[in-house]
Amino acid sequence: MLFNSVPFLYFAVVVLLFLLIVKTRKYQYLFLLFASYFFYYFSSGPLVVLLLFSSLLDFFCGKAIHDSKSDKNRKWYLAVSLIGNLGVLAFFKYTNFAIKTTNMVASWFGNDPHLPLAHIILPIGISFFTFQTMSYTLDIYFRKLKPTDSFLRFALYVSFFPQLVAGPIIRASDLLPQLDKPITITQENFKHGMALVMWGLVKKMVIADNIAAFVNVFFADPTAYPGSIPIIVGAIAFTIQVYCDFSGYSDVAIGLARIMGFHFPLNFDKPFFSKTIAEFWKRWHISLSTWFRDYLFMPLMRKGFTKTRLYISVLIVYFTSGLWHGAGWNFVIWGTLHGVFLLIGMATRDWRQRLAVKTKLSSFPRFHNLIKTLFTLYLFVLSLLIFRLYDPSYILYAVKKFIFVDFSGWSAQLGSLLPQFQVPLFFVIVFMIIHTLTYFKRGFVSSVAQKGYFEWTIYLTGMCLLLYFFSPTQTVQFFYFQF
Repeated sequence: MLFNSVPFLYFAVVVLLFLLIVKTRKYQYLFLLFASYFFYYFSSGPLVVLLLFSSLLDFFCGKAIHDSKSDKNRKWYLAVSLIGNLGVLAFFKYTNFAIKTTNMVASWFGNDPHLPLAHIILPIGISFFTFQTMSYTLDIYFRKLKPTDSFLRFALYVSFFPQLVAGPIIRASDLLPQLDKPITITQENFKHGMALVMWGLVKKMVIADNIAAFVNVFFADPTAYPGSIPIIVGAIAFTIQVYCDFSGYSDVAIGLARIMGFHFPLNFDKPFFSKTIAEFWKRWHISLSTWFRDYLFMPLMRKGFTKTRLYISVLIVYFTSGLWHGAGWNFVIWGTLHGVFLLIGMATRDWRQRLAVKTKLSSFPRFHNLIKTLFTLYLFVLSLLIFRLYDPSYILYAVKKFIFVDFSGWSAQLGSLLPQFQVPLFFVIVFMIIHTLTYFKRGFVSSVAQKGYFEWTIYLTGMCLLLYFFSPTQTVQFFYFQF
Protein backbone atom coordinates (compact mmCIF):
# COMPACT_ATOMS: atom_id res chain seq x y z
CA MET A 1 0.00 0.00 0.00
CA LEU A 2 1.66 3.19 -1.19
CA PHE A 3 1.40 6.52 0.65
CA ASN A 4 0.72 8.14 -2.73
CA SER A 5 -2.32 5.97 -3.52
CA VAL A 6 -6.09 6.23 -3.03
CA PRO A 7 -6.32 3.00 -0.97
CA PHE A 8 -3.89 4.46 1.54
CA LEU A 9 -5.97 7.63 1.81
CA TYR A 10 -8.99 5.54 2.82
CA PHE A 11 -6.82 3.47 5.16
CA ALA A 12 -5.39 6.55 6.90
CA VAL A 13 -8.84 8.14 7.32
CA VAL A 14 -10.23 4.98 8.94
CA VAL A 15 -7.24 4.70 11.30
CA LEU A 16 -7.43 8.34 12.39
CA LEU A 17 -11.21 8.25 12.85
CA PHE A 18 -10.92 5.18 15.07
CA LEU A 19 -8.22 6.84 17.19
CA LEU A 20 -10.40 9.95 17.51
CA ILE A 21 -13.45 7.98 18.61
CA VAL A 22 -11.84 5.36 20.85
CA LYS A 23 -10.00 6.88 23.81
CA THR A 24 -8.92 3.72 25.66
CA ARG A 25 -5.19 3.17 25.25
CA LYS A 26 -5.43 -0.63 25.13
CA TYR A 27 -7.93 -0.69 22.26
CA GLN A 28 -6.13 2.11 20.43
CA TYR A 29 -2.89 0.16 20.32
CA LEU A 30 -4.57 -3.16 19.53
CA PHE A 31 -6.29 -1.53 16.56
CA LEU A 32 -3.06 0.22 15.49
CA LEU A 33 -1.23 -3.12 15.60
CA PHE A 34 -3.95 -4.77 13.51
CA ALA A 35 -3.91 -1.84 11.06
CA SER A 36 -0.11 -2.02 10.73
CA TYR A 37 -0.19 -5.74 9.95
CA PHE A 38 -3.01 -5.18 7.46
CA PHE A 39 -0.97 -2.39 5.86
CA TYR A 40 1.95 -4.78 5.32
CA TYR A 41 -0.28 -7.69 4.28
CA PHE A 42 -1.91 -5.48 1.63
CA SER A 43 1.45 -5.13 -0.13
CA SER A 44 3.21 -8.38 0.77
CA GLY A 45 0.50 -10.98 1.38
CA PRO A 46 1.66 -14.08 3.29
CA LEU A 47 5.17 -12.63 3.68
CA VAL A 48 3.69 -10.75 6.64
CA VAL A 49 4.73 -13.82 8.68
CA LEU A 50 8.33 -12.56 8.42
CA LEU A 51 7.30 -9.49 10.38
CA LEU A 52 5.78 -11.69 13.06
CA PHE A 53 8.85 -13.96 13.08
CA SER A 54 11.26 -11.05 13.64
CA SER A 55 9.05 -9.65 16.38
CA LEU A 56 8.77 -12.95 18.25
CA LEU A 57 12.47 -13.72 17.84
CA ASP A 58 13.75 -10.43 19.22
CA PHE A 59 11.11 -10.08 21.93
CA PHE A 60 12.17 -13.37 23.53
CA CYS A 61 15.88 -12.98 22.75
CA GLY A 62 15.80 -9.53 24.32
CA LYS A 63 14.27 -10.88 27.53
CA ALA A 64 16.71 -13.81 27.57
CA ILE A 65 19.72 -11.48 27.15
CA HIS A 66 18.51 -9.24 29.97
CA ASP A 67 17.76 -12.14 32.35
CA SER A 68 20.98 -14.06 31.67
CA LYS A 69 23.60 -13.89 34.40
CA SER A 70 26.61 -15.01 32.39
CA ASP A 71 28.22 -13.21 29.47
CA LYS A 72 28.38 -16.52 27.62
CA ASN A 73 24.60 -16.91 27.67
CA ARG A 74 24.06 -13.26 26.76
CA LYS A 75 26.31 -13.67 23.72
CA TRP A 76 24.52 -16.89 22.80
CA TYR A 77 21.07 -15.28 22.78
CA LEU A 78 22.41 -12.28 20.88
CA ALA A 79 23.86 -14.67 18.29
CA VAL A 80 20.47 -16.39 17.95
CA SER A 81 18.88 -13.00 17.28
CA LEU A 82 21.50 -11.88 14.77
CA ILE A 83 21.64 -15.20 12.92
CA GLY A 84 17.87 -15.45 12.78
CA ASN A 85 17.35 -11.91 11.48
CA LEU A 86 20.32 -11.76 9.14
CA GLY A 87 19.65 -15.30 7.92
CA VAL A 88 16.14 -14.38 6.80
CA LEU A 89 17.41 -11.15 5.24
CA ALA A 90 20.24 -12.99 3.45
CA PHE A 91 17.92 -15.67 2.08
CA PHE A 92 15.35 -13.32 0.60
CA LYS A 93 17.66 -10.53 -0.50
CA TYR A 94 21.03 -12.09 -1.32
CA THR A 95 20.43 -15.69 -2.49
CA ASN A 96 20.26 -14.78 -6.17
CA PHE A 97 23.15 -12.35 -5.73
CA ALA A 98 25.26 -15.22 -4.39
CA ILE A 99 24.18 -17.47 -7.28
CA LYS A 100 25.03 -14.82 -9.88
CA THR A 101 28.40 -14.18 -8.25
CA THR A 102 29.18 -17.90 -8.15
CA ASN A 103 28.34 -18.26 -11.85
CA MET A 104 30.43 -15.19 -12.68
CA VAL A 105 33.51 -16.32 -10.73
CA ALA A 106 33.26 -19.85 -12.14
CA SER A 107 33.21 -18.43 -15.68
CA TRP A 108 36.52 -16.68 -14.99
CA PHE A 109 38.12 -20.11 -14.54
CA GLY A 110 36.56 -21.60 -17.65
CA ASN A 111 33.66 -23.28 -15.86
CA ASP A 112 30.01 -22.63 -16.58
CA PRO A 113 27.89 -24.16 -13.81
CA HIS A 114 24.64 -22.52 -15.01
CA LEU A 115 23.24 -22.45 -11.49
CA PRO A 116 19.59 -21.43 -11.90
CA LEU A 117 18.26 -18.41 -10.06
CA ALA A 118 15.82 -19.03 -7.23
CA HIS A 119 12.25 -17.81 -7.55
CA ILE A 120 12.27 -15.61 -4.46
CA ILE A 121 10.09 -12.56 -3.88
CA LEU A 122 11.84 -9.77 -1.99
CA PRO A 123 9.60 -8.68 0.91
CA ILE A 124 9.03 -4.93 0.89
CA GLY A 125 10.98 -3.10 3.57
CA ILE A 126 12.74 -6.20 4.94
CA SER A 127 16.06 -4.35 5.30
CA PHE A 128 14.37 -1.61 7.31
CA PHE A 129 12.34 -3.62 9.79
CA THR A 130 15.15 -6.19 10.22
CA PHE A 131 17.58 -3.45 11.27
CA GLN A 132 14.94 -1.88 13.50
CA THR A 133 14.16 -5.04 15.42
CA MET A 134 17.86 -5.97 15.66
CA SER A 135 18.61 -2.61 17.29
CA TYR A 136 16.33 -3.65 20.17
CA THR A 137 18.32 -6.75 21.13
CA LEU A 138 21.63 -4.97 20.51
CA ASP A 139 20.64 -2.12 22.84
CA ILE A 140 19.67 -4.65 25.52
CA TYR A 141 22.95 -6.51 25.03
CA PHE A 142 24.95 -3.27 25.39
CA ARG A 143 22.85 -2.48 28.51
CA LYS A 144 21.40 0.68 26.97
CA LEU A 145 17.81 -0.56 27.21
CA LYS A 146 15.60 -2.73 29.38
CA PRO A 147 13.23 -5.12 27.57
CA THR A 148 9.50 -4.45 27.49
CA ASP A 149 7.19 -6.93 29.19
CA SER A 150 4.46 -6.48 26.59
CA PHE A 151 4.75 -8.36 23.31
CA LEU A 152 1.93 -6.27 21.84
CA ARG A 153 3.85 -3.05 22.51
CA PHE A 154 7.00 -4.52 20.99
CA ALA A 155 5.12 -5.88 17.97
CA LEU A 156 3.66 -2.42 17.38
CA TYR A 157 7.12 -0.86 17.69
CA VAL A 158 8.38 -3.17 14.94
CA SER A 159 5.35 -2.93 12.64
CA PHE A 160 4.11 0.67 13.12
CA PHE A 161 2.90 1.39 9.61
CA PRO A 162 4.17 4.95 8.93
CA GLN A 163 7.85 3.91 8.95
CA LEU A 164 7.54 0.17 8.43
CA VAL A 165 8.69 -0.26 4.84
CA ALA A 166 11.12 2.61 4.21
CA GLY A 167 12.10 4.12 7.53
CA PRO A 168 13.16 6.10 9.38
CA ILE A 169 14.69 3.25 11.39
CA ILE A 170 13.37 4.03 14.86
CA ARG A 171 15.10 2.95 18.07
CA ALA A 172 13.06 1.23 20.76
CA SER A 173 14.27 3.81 23.27
CA ASP A 174 12.58 6.50 21.14
CA LEU A 175 9.23 4.84 20.45
CA LEU A 176 8.45 2.37 23.27
CA PRO A 177 8.17 5.09 25.98
CA GLN A 178 5.71 6.94 23.73
CA LEU A 179 3.45 3.86 23.72
CA ASP A 180 2.77 4.24 27.45
CA LYS A 181 0.18 6.98 27.00
CA PRO A 182 -3.14 7.13 25.12
CA ILE A 183 -3.14 8.57 21.62
CA THR A 184 -4.58 12.06 21.50
CA ILE A 185 -4.84 13.85 18.18
CA THR A 186 -4.32 17.47 19.12
CA GLN A 187 -4.74 20.50 16.88
CA GLU A 188 -1.03 21.30 17.11
CA ASN A 189 0.07 17.78 16.16
CA PHE A 190 -2.51 17.58 13.37
CA LYS A 191 -1.40 20.88 11.83
CA HIS A 192 2.29 20.03 12.05
CA GLY A 193 1.79 16.47 10.82
CA MET A 194 -0.40 17.43 7.86
CA ALA A 195 2.06 20.14 6.82
CA LEU A 196 4.84 17.52 6.75
CA VAL A 197 2.69 14.93 4.96
CA MET A 198 1.74 17.34 2.18
CA TRP A 199 5.31 18.59 1.83
CA GLY A 200 6.54 15.00 1.51
CA LEU A 201 3.87 14.09 -1.05
CA VAL A 202 4.73 17.10 -3.21
CA LYS A 203 8.42 16.21 -3.11
CA LYS A 204 7.60 12.64 -4.12
CA MET A 205 4.71 13.02 -6.59
CA VAL A 206 5.43 16.39 -8.17
CA ILE A 207 9.23 16.57 -8.23
CA ALA A 208 10.59 13.00 -7.97
CA ASP A 209 7.98 11.30 -10.15
CA ASN A 210 8.18 13.90 -12.92
CA ILE A 211 11.98 13.75 -12.95
CA ALA A 212 11.77 9.93 -13.02
CA ALA A 213 10.20 10.14 -16.48
CA PHE A 214 13.56 11.45 -17.75
CA VAL A 215 15.83 9.41 -15.47
CA ASN A 216 14.30 6.03 -16.37
CA VAL A 217 14.64 6.65 -20.11
CA PHE A 218 18.12 8.14 -19.87
CA PHE A 219 19.68 5.47 -17.64
CA ALA A 220 18.23 2.67 -19.78
CA ASP A 221 21.07 3.46 -22.23
CA PRO A 222 23.23 6.51 -21.42
CA THR A 223 25.50 5.74 -24.38
CA ALA A 224 22.70 6.86 -26.70
CA TYR A 225 23.35 10.46 -25.63
CA PRO A 226 26.48 12.22 -26.96
CA GLY A 227 29.04 14.08 -24.84
CA SER A 228 29.16 14.94 -21.16
CA ILE A 229 26.24 17.34 -20.79
CA PRO A 230 23.54 14.61 -20.87
CA ILE A 231 25.54 12.48 -18.39
CA ILE A 232 25.97 15.39 -15.97
CA VAL A 233 22.32 16.44 -16.29
CA GLY A 234 21.15 12.83 -15.92
CA ALA A 235 23.27 12.27 -12.81
CA ILE A 236 22.02 15.49 -11.21
CA ALA A 237 18.43 14.61 -12.11
CA PHE A 238 18.74 11.16 -10.52
CA THR A 239 20.31 12.67 -7.40
CA ILE A 240 17.32 14.99 -7.02
CA GLN A 241 14.85 12.22 -7.81
CA VAL A 242 16.19 9.81 -5.19
CA TYR A 243 16.45 12.57 -2.58
CA CYS A 244 12.89 13.84 -3.12
CA ASP A 245 11.53 10.30 -3.32
CA PHE A 246 13.21 9.06 -0.15
CA SER A 247 13.10 12.21 1.96
CA GLY A 248 9.51 12.66 0.79
CA TYR A 249 8.63 9.24 2.20
CA SER A 250 10.38 10.14 5.46
CA ASP A 251 8.43 13.40 5.68
CA VAL A 252 5.12 11.58 5.17
CA ALA A 253 6.08 8.93 7.74
CA ILE A 254 7.18 11.48 10.33
CA GLY A 255 4.09 13.58 9.61
CA LEU A 256 1.66 10.67 9.99
CA ALA A 257 3.28 9.69 13.26
CA ARG A 258 3.12 13.31 14.46
CA ILE A 259 -0.63 13.48 13.74
CA MET A 260 -1.05 10.57 16.15
CA GLY A 261 1.18 12.28 18.71
CA PHE A 262 4.41 10.33 18.08
CA HIS A 263 7.68 12.20 17.60
CA PHE A 264 10.18 10.69 15.17
CA PRO A 265 13.73 11.99 14.68
CA LEU A 266 14.74 13.87 11.52
CA ASN A 267 15.99 11.58 8.73
CA PHE A 268 17.32 14.15 6.22
CA ASP A 269 18.88 17.51 7.03
CA LYS A 270 19.74 19.35 3.79
CA PRO A 271 22.58 16.95 2.85
CA PHE A 272 23.39 18.76 -0.41
CA PHE A 273 24.86 21.63 1.60
CA SER A 274 27.43 19.39 3.32
CA LYS A 275 31.05 20.50 3.12
CA THR A 276 32.58 17.00 3.45
CA ILE A 277 31.51 13.42 2.78
CA ALA A 278 31.61 12.78 6.54
CA GLU A 279 29.15 15.64 7.09
CA PHE A 280 27.02 14.40 4.20
CA TRP A 281 26.42 11.07 5.93
CA LYS A 282 25.41 12.91 9.10
CA ARG A 283 22.66 14.58 7.07
CA TRP A 284 21.56 11.83 4.61
CA HIS A 285 19.42 8.90 5.84
CA ILE A 286 20.43 9.79 9.36
CA SER A 287 18.68 6.82 10.98
CA LEU A 288 20.71 4.34 8.89
CA SER A 289 24.00 6.22 9.30
CA THR A 290 23.62 6.30 13.09
CA TRP A 291 22.61 2.62 13.08
CA PHE A 292 25.87 1.65 11.38
CA ARG A 293 27.80 3.98 13.67
CA ASP A 294 26.35 2.54 16.89
CA TYR A 295 26.02 -1.15 16.01
CA LEU A 296 28.89 -1.79 13.62
CA PHE A 297 31.54 0.94 13.71
CA MET A 298 31.65 1.42 17.50
CA PRO A 299 31.86 -2.34 18.28
CA LEU A 300 34.68 -2.65 15.72
CA MET A 301 36.56 0.13 17.51
CA ARG A 302 36.03 -1.19 21.05
CA LYS A 303 39.41 -2.93 21.21
CA GLY A 304 41.26 0.36 21.06
CA PHE A 305 42.08 3.11 18.62
CA THR A 306 44.71 2.69 15.93
CA LYS A 307 44.74 4.27 12.50
CA THR A 308 44.76 0.86 10.85
CA ARG A 309 41.75 -0.30 12.82
CA LEU A 310 39.98 2.99 12.08
CA TYR A 311 40.55 2.72 8.33
CA ILE A 312 39.52 -0.93 8.19
CA SER A 313 36.42 -0.24 10.30
CA VAL A 314 35.34 2.62 8.04
CA LEU A 315 35.70 0.45 4.94
CA ILE A 316 33.76 -2.40 6.57
CA VAL A 317 30.93 -0.02 7.51
CA TYR A 318 30.61 1.49 4.05
CA PHE A 319 31.01 -1.87 2.31
CA THR A 320 28.14 -3.16 4.46
CA SER A 321 26.11 -0.03 3.81
CA GLY A 322 26.45 -0.59 0.09
CA LEU A 323 25.40 -4.22 0.46
CA TRP A 324 22.42 -3.16 2.60
CA HIS A 325 21.22 -0.90 -0.21
CA GLY A 326 21.10 -3.61 -2.84
CA ALA A 327 22.14 -7.10 -3.90
CA GLY A 328 24.54 -6.07 -6.64
CA TRP A 329 28.23 -5.33 -6.99
CA ASN A 330 27.45 -1.79 -8.15
CA PHE A 331 25.90 -1.12 -4.72
CA VAL A 332 28.89 -2.65 -2.94
CA ILE A 333 31.31 -0.54 -5.02
CA TRP A 334 29.19 2.55 -4.41
CA GLY A 335 29.24 2.06 -0.64
CA THR A 336 32.95 1.20 -0.49
CA LEU A 337 33.73 4.23 -2.65
CA HIS A 338 32.16 6.47 -0.03
CA GLY A 339 34.35 4.84 2.57
CA VAL A 340 37.39 5.63 0.39
CA PHE A 341 36.18 9.23 -0.02
CA LEU A 342 35.87 9.51 3.75
CA LEU A 343 39.33 8.07 4.41
CA ILE A 344 40.95 10.37 1.84
CA GLY A 345 39.20 13.30 3.48
CA MET A 346 40.53 12.27 6.89
CA ALA A 347 44.06 11.69 5.59
CA THR A 348 44.26 15.01 3.75
CA ARG A 349 42.50 17.23 6.29
CA ASP A 350 45.65 18.93 7.61
CA TRP A 351 47.08 19.34 4.11
CA ARG A 352 43.85 20.92 2.87
CA GLN A 353 43.82 23.34 5.79
CA ARG A 354 47.38 24.42 5.03
CA LEU A 355 46.51 24.79 1.35
CA ALA A 356 43.52 27.00 2.21
CA VAL A 357 45.80 29.27 4.27
CA LYS A 358 48.47 29.37 1.57
CA THR A 359 46.01 30.22 -1.22
CA LYS A 360 44.19 32.76 1.01
CA LEU A 361 40.95 30.79 0.69
CA SER A 362 40.64 30.73 4.46
CA SER A 363 40.32 34.52 4.34
CA PHE A 364 37.10 34.12 2.40
CA PRO A 365 35.18 31.52 4.45
CA ARG A 366 31.92 31.73 2.48
CA PHE A 367 33.65 31.18 -0.84
CA HIS A 368 35.79 28.44 0.69
CA ASN A 369 32.70 26.70 2.07
CA LEU A 370 31.03 26.98 -1.34
CA ILE A 371 33.96 25.22 -3.01
CA LYS A 372 33.91 22.45 -0.39
CA THR A 373 30.15 22.03 -0.76
CA LEU A 374 30.31 21.85 -4.56
CA PHE A 375 33.17 19.33 -4.45
CA THR A 376 31.30 17.13 -1.94
CA LEU A 377 28.22 17.27 -4.13
CA TYR A 378 30.35 16.42 -7.17
CA LEU A 379 31.64 13.26 -5.47
CA PHE A 380 28.18 12.16 -4.38
CA VAL A 381 26.58 12.75 -7.78
CA LEU A 382 29.46 10.89 -9.45
CA SER A 383 29.00 7.93 -7.12
CA LEU A 384 25.29 7.72 -7.93
CA LEU A 385 26.15 6.84 -11.53
CA ILE A 386 27.55 3.60 -10.14
CA PHE A 387 24.54 3.22 -7.85
CA ARG A 388 21.97 3.64 -10.65
CA LEU A 389 23.65 1.77 -13.52
CA TYR A 390 23.99 -2.02 -13.49
CA ASP A 391 25.80 -2.70 -16.77
CA PRO A 392 29.60 -2.32 -16.32
CA SER A 393 30.00 -0.88 -19.82
CA TYR A 394 27.39 1.79 -19.07
CA ILE A 395 29.08 2.60 -15.76
CA LEU A 396 32.50 3.03 -17.40
CA TYR A 397 31.04 5.19 -20.18
CA ALA A 398 29.09 7.44 -17.80
CA VAL A 399 31.90 7.85 -15.26
CA LYS A 400 34.39 8.66 -18.02
CA LYS A 401 32.11 11.32 -19.51
CA PHE A 402 31.39 12.75 -16.04
CA ILE A 403 35.07 13.06 -15.04
CA PHE A 404 36.66 13.88 -18.40
CA VAL A 405 34.15 16.42 -19.62
CA ASP A 406 33.41 16.68 -23.31
CA PHE A 407 31.41 19.78 -24.24
CA SER A 408 32.19 19.63 -27.95
CA GLY A 409 29.05 20.12 -29.99
CA TRP A 410 27.26 21.33 -26.89
CA SER A 411 24.21 22.42 -28.87
CA ALA A 412 23.76 18.88 -30.18
CA GLN A 413 24.20 17.54 -26.65
CA LEU A 414 21.47 19.83 -25.36
CA GLY A 415 19.36 18.98 -28.37
CA SER A 416 19.42 15.31 -27.36
CA LEU A 417 17.62 16.29 -24.12
CA LEU A 418 15.33 19.03 -25.38
CA PRO A 419 12.47 19.28 -26.18
CA GLN A 420 11.40 15.74 -25.14
CA PHE A 421 12.46 16.17 -21.51
CA GLN A 422 11.43 19.79 -20.94
CA VAL A 423 9.02 19.03 -18.10
CA PRO A 424 11.39 16.83 -16.02
CA LEU A 425 14.27 19.29 -16.49
CA PHE A 426 11.96 22.13 -15.47
CA PHE A 427 11.35 20.37 -12.16
CA VAL A 428 15.09 19.87 -11.71
CA ILE A 429 15.49 23.65 -11.81
CA VAL A 430 12.45 24.19 -9.59
CA PHE A 431 13.92 21.86 -6.97
CA MET A 432 17.27 23.66 -6.99
CA ILE A 433 15.56 26.99 -6.36
CA ILE A 434 13.20 25.75 -3.63
CA HIS A 435 15.87 23.66 -1.91
CA THR A 436 18.23 26.64 -1.75
CA LEU A 437 15.54 29.00 -0.47
CA THR A 438 14.40 26.58 2.23
CA TYR A 439 18.02 26.04 3.30
CA PHE A 440 18.45 29.72 4.10
CA LYS A 441 14.95 29.85 5.61
CA ARG A 442 15.22 26.87 7.93
CA GLY A 443 12.13 25.33 9.49
CA PHE A 444 9.76 26.39 6.71
CA VAL A 445 7.27 23.56 7.25
CA SER A 446 7.35 23.99 11.04
CA SER A 447 6.71 27.71 10.66
CA VAL A 448 3.66 26.98 8.50
CA ALA A 449 2.27 24.67 11.18
CA GLN A 450 2.75 27.35 13.83
CA LYS A 451 0.77 29.95 11.91
CA GLY A 452 -2.96 30.47 12.15
CA TYR A 453 -5.53 28.27 10.46
CA PHE A 454 -5.95 30.69 7.55
CA GLU A 455 -2.26 30.55 6.53
CA TRP A 456 -2.15 26.80 7.19
CA THR A 457 -5.24 26.23 5.03
CA ILE A 458 -3.74 28.31 2.21
CA TYR A 459 -0.59 26.16 2.40
CA LEU A 460 -2.53 22.88 2.27
CA THR A 461 -4.68 24.16 -0.59
CA GLY A 462 -1.57 25.11 -2.54
CA MET A 463 -0.03 21.68 -1.95
CA CYS A 464 -3.24 19.97 -3.08
CA LEU A 465 -3.35 22.05 -6.26
CA LEU A 466 0.26 21.15 -7.03
CA LEU A 467 -0.56 17.47 -6.56
CA TYR A 468 -3.68 17.71 -8.71
CA PHE A 469 -2.15 19.56 -11.64
CA PHE A 470 1.45 18.29 -11.70
CA SER A 471 1.60 14.74 -10.35
CA PRO A 472 1.70 11.94 -12.96
CA THR A 473 -1.56 10.09 -13.56
CA GLN A 474 0.10 6.73 -12.84
CA THR A 475 1.07 5.89 -9.26
CA VAL A 476 4.84 5.43 -8.97
CA GLN A 477 6.34 3.19 -6.26
CA PHE A 478 8.80 4.73 -3.83
CA PHE A 479 12.38 4.14 -4.97
CA TYR A 480 13.64 2.77 -1.64
CA PHE A 481 10.94 0.08 -1.46
CA GLN A 482 13.35 -2.18 -3.33
CA PHE A 483 15.75 -2.11 -0.37
